[in-house]
Amino acid sequence: MITFLKFHSIKKKLKQLSEAEICLPIEIFSLSRELAELYPNSKVQRIYDDFVGNHNAFVRRAMVTTVRFVGGEFARSNVESVRSLLKDGNDWVSYDAIWALSKHSLINEADKKLIQDFATPYKELNMEELRDISPETANDYRNKKAAEVLRMSSGA
Repeated sequence: MITFLKFHSIKKKLKQLSEAEICLPIEIFSLSRELAELYPNSKVQRIYDDFVGNHNAFVRRAMVTTVRFVGGEFARSNVESVRSLLKDGNDWVSYDAIWALSKHSLINEADKKLIQDFATPYKELNMEELRDISPETANDYRNKKAAEVLRMSSGA
């Protein structure tokens, strides 16, 4: 019964979030953590499937962040939907997709090419120089994350 209530509460929060115009990142991460903690219950996958394509970027971020938090088989089984979010029109969503794919070593060659495109503004920087950058926009954050991922994967 408690698990049912937790899932009901999460779905309610996601529906509210889907109508939000403003959201603090902590709300997204908290919701993602709540859902991740209920894994491996099959309802986690159902909620993910129901909400990953939501019109609201906050909800899509919550779903991809859930993948990052859960990892393992859940990340592998949802890798294609996360990959599709690399091309999301919202820079924060694509930022989270880069992070989730890299955290679980799921980046393929096609992903790497797209990530290289994002990293272009920072491609000449080493990790120390990247750490010193203070991004100002979501686009900057995404591009910096892309450059960091490429540097880490190359060992540079």
